[in-house]
Amino acid sequence: DLGQPTEAHKDFDERVEKAREAAARQALDVEKYPDCASRRTQTERSVSCKKGRVPIRRRTETGTERCACVLERDEGLGAKYENCTVSEGGRT
Repeated sequence: DLGQPTEAHKDFDERVEKAREAAARQALDVEKYPDCASRRTQTERSVSCKKGRVPIRRRTETGTERCACVLERDEGLGAKYENCTVSEGGRT
């Protein structure tokens, strides 16, 4: 069986492919729901989005959360951040 991939090698290749697919889906999600702009001082932390979008906590496939700016009509896609600002000058 020289030159033939082992079962471990096949499993590894499958995991790499699944990770690439997940990364591609995450990139599409970030494109559709951009990251929030965030500011932090010693006493305060805030996140913001451009007008017409609201910051929410959006869960990723890996189980982590990120701050995403969604259109106001899509607010139900995640938990809303408290004490947020919406501004013309936001990053997203």
